[in-house]
Amino acid sequence: VDGSSAEYQRQRAARMAAYVVGEGDDNEARFRQIDELKYALRSVHMFAPWIRNIYIATDSPVPPWLDPEHPRIHIMRSEDFFADTSTLPTHNSHAVESQLHHIPGLSEHFLYSNDDMFIGRPLSPDIFFSPGGVTKFVEAGTRIGLGETDPARSGFENAARVNRRLLWERFGAVTTRHLEHCAAPLRISVLREMEREFPEDFRRTAASPFRSATDISVTNSLYHYYALMAGRAVTQTQAKVLYVETTLRQAPDMMRRLLKRRDQDMFCLNDGSKPEIGAEERTRIVTDFLERYFPFPAPWEH
Repeated sequence: VDGSSAEYQRQRAARMAAYVVGEGDDNEARFRQIDELKYALRSVHMFAPWIRNIYIATDSPVPPWLDPEHPRIHIMRSEDFFADTSTLPTHNSHAVESQLHHIPGLSEHFLYSNDDMFIGRPLSPDIFFSPGGVTKFVEAGTRIGLGETDPARSGFENAARVNRRLLWERFGAVTTRHLEHCAAPLRISVLREMEREFPEDFRRTAASPFRSATDISVTNSLYHYYALMAGRAVTQTQAKVLYVETTLRQAPDMMRRLLKRRDQDMFCLNDGSKPEIGAEERTRIVTDFLERYFPFPAPWEH
């Protein structure tokens, strides 16, 4: 999302006035962008060239550096793949993620990633999929909190609790851990099965213009734990993944160490909602890191 777009800011502010928004969900960091997408795509070009097509789900203007006519790039507007377009526009990533399996032309086996997630060194498909197509996901060390949903909580924390309740009702098992912030493998057939299993939850989330305490987070723990319990996913314990909250004081040292060692399969550079580093300093540090880690333009760049 390009949060600097004046039209985007106007639409979002007008709609947000009628909603209760959870902790951190209205923070500028959720929508700030400094061309992370350019470097995320460079990481694909450098380290996962076996990825054939790249579908970019966005309602923001196409950035000037990106050639939307490149044969491997497909810009997908929400109206191109939402089952019910009457609920648009949306400012809710959970809503977008609940509709990805409706994207025309998307492969049965695909990877989902955000623009702040990067591939850190050469990877092969078997880090994500078994030879039989079983997906592999990376659990995080952080735990899903106790208690039920609360409108004052972040949308991320609430969705983890909604996911947990649905999986308990369906399988009788309790999920306890979040997932790492990294590229994740998905299968369209499993997503369609989940939508048949939880139709009201998918419909409600797709229709929610902002993150809500009743959302599911399909591409986060819901898909992966559903697939695990249904025998179509396993945990990936060998991948090395790093999460850097770029607005914290220790972030520059973490990025310097990562740039020197290049020892992570995947990493995430995420803005926190309670910054300890000013926006200008953070922008300078992150941009310098990304340009040094991924210096080679991809073929879809102007």
